[in-house]
Amino acid sequence: MLKLKFDMPWPVHLARPPVVGPALYSCSALTHLQLCGYCHLLRAPQGFAGFPNLFTLCLEYVVLPFHGAAAQLQLIISSAPRLTRLLLDDVMIGDEEADIETCAIQAPNLRFLKLIMTLDNGCRIAGELPLLKVAQISIDPLFGTPNFINTFRRISSVKKLYLLTDSDQTMENPLERILWTFQNLRAVQLTANFGKFPSIMSIFSSLRFGPHIEKLKIQVIRPEVETGNDDAIDQDILDAVIYDDMFANLKHVSVDRPKYLPNDMWFMKFLLSKAGLLEYFFVSFNHGEETKAYVEGCKELAMCEKASPEAMLILRPRDKPTPNL
Repeated sequence: MLKLKFDMPWPVHLARPPVVGPALYSCSALTHLQLCGYCHLLRAPQGFAGFPNLFTLCLEYVVLPFHGAAAQLQLIISSAPRLTRLLLDDVMIGDEEADIETCAIQAPNLRFLKLIMTLDNGCRIAGELPLLKVAQISIDPLFGTPNFINTFRRISSVKKLYLLTDSDQTMENPLERILWTFQNLRAVQLTANFGKFPSIMSIFSSLRFGPHIEKLKIQVIRPEVETGNDDAIDQDILDAVIYDDMFANLKHVSVDRPKYLPNDMWFMKFLLSKAGLLEYFFVSFNHGEETKAYVEGCKELAMCEKASPEAMLILRPRDKPTPNL
């Protein structure tokens, strides 16, 4: 096992990064490799055949600053037949001045995948992942391309899905084009901007393609500068695409950092009115004080129609995390 953790310098573009050199590639018996923090991973020496015993590969904020870097990362992954955990968090591949290189991820024994990209780094899931149980995905740069949809097609065996999206990308529902069913999916954690109707619709899309979801956690996000002009809820669209069976298996719902704004309150009341098997509904509001708005918001949720009269409603004024999936 090898774990190297580096501090993140600031500003990054002015810092001289630590360098992980060729000696790493001589450790062919490695079972777990973790590089965390801003560092440069250099080119492997000629004849490098990968890490055949690797079970875990974790690269966080790692830069491979050379031509052919995608092929090298692809070799590291594909040459590890026992790889069960793969974490690629903001990995930068190749020369910044060159075209994007493609790294085709093929790891059929993966159980856990974390794929985070602030910028498109060329990582693509190329092979089937039939054993995958947990996926954490943030791939906004691929939104609107076939690669975005193909990623979800490859991870459709998951039991738990963590999906992070940027609140600014709300002109279209990013999950609308997922038309197949995630049969094993039982728990979903999403980010959503309740000020934008397409973002709200993405939550309903996840319930549509995951008909057996029991646990739903929503992290509410808003742009740093708000205009105060939230989208109106389009009832005609809701009536056309939402059906009661979509909520049939929901048991646990958590909402982090909602406000007391009309769209936030509408969504929570709507879900309470639809989930007939709901056991608890946990809300951690955005503000840390018991203001008048908080008291009125709690009263509104407590008095609203509930499909499950036995559901436990847990409300907090403070910004404390709701339970993990």
